[in-house]
Amino acid sequence: MSQSVRHHILIVDSEDIVGKLLAFTFEQKCNDSTRIVLSRDEGWASIQAEPPDAVFIYLWTDGVNASEFCQRLRSEQELNVPVIVWGMMDPEEVYQELEQAGATGYLYLPCSPEKLLAARDAALRGGTYFP
Repeated sequence: MSQSVRHHILIVDSEDIVGKLLAFTFEQKCNDSTRIVLSRDEGWASIQAEPPDAVFIYLWTDGVNASEFCQRLRSEQELNVPVIVWGMMDPEEVYQELEQAGATGYLYLPCSPEKLLAARDAALRGGTYFP
């Protein structure tokens, strides 16, 4: 994990609880800058205004599956932003749908900071994270 490059991470979390933990970890461990938004619409506006290096979004932000957000992002050709989805659903239940929608990875909560950072690093390298 490179400490010399400061990445901008957008966190979309309608409840803001886990988002704050993610932001703290990224800022403390990686010196990333983070922005937390509370809705998919705010996330979309933020991406349009200043595309981040990666997006972390809760699976059920605004009560809608994040796969819809991923599909919308992938439909915009000029936006090649990796998206990691997190949630508490069994990974086997969501992997296929999220991959097909264009998600870069999925974090099953609770997870260790090491897994969170591994997902971040994979996304920033252009890889995927579906452990």
